[in-house]
Amino acid sequence: MSFPSLIITMLFAFVSVFAFAQSEVVSSDADAMPVISKVEAASVFSTDPDSKICFIDFMKIDGYAKQLTVKNAAGEVVLDEPVWELPENTLYELDYNEYQEGNYTVEIQTYSTAIQQEIKVK
Repeated sequence: MSFPSLIITMLFAFVSVFAFAQSEVVSSDADAMPVISKVEAASVFSTDPDSKICFIDFMKIDGYAKQLTVKNAAGEVVLDEPVWELPENTLYELDYNEYQEGNYTVEIQTYSTAIQQEIKVK
């Protein structure tokens, strides 16, 4: 095989491999897009009205929790706590014994969504 034929063959092989590899990367990236599923609040939150504790199961949350916010019925923030440093398998206990009587909204914010639960303090 002559030198020019060898160069042309190697160039053709390189272009072919690059073209096929590029098309695979594009299709792989499209397939790798995350699917965000809707998480039911009932699976994340559970409350014990007698002991006034709201349990928040971080393992049931799609993605990582970053902020916990509790607001009263007037929309005033009662608690605003960063939770992004907590482990993904955390079972958070929100003690609302000190809260005044009324309705509250507990919200967990992730990097893609927010999950809310209403609690009533008697």
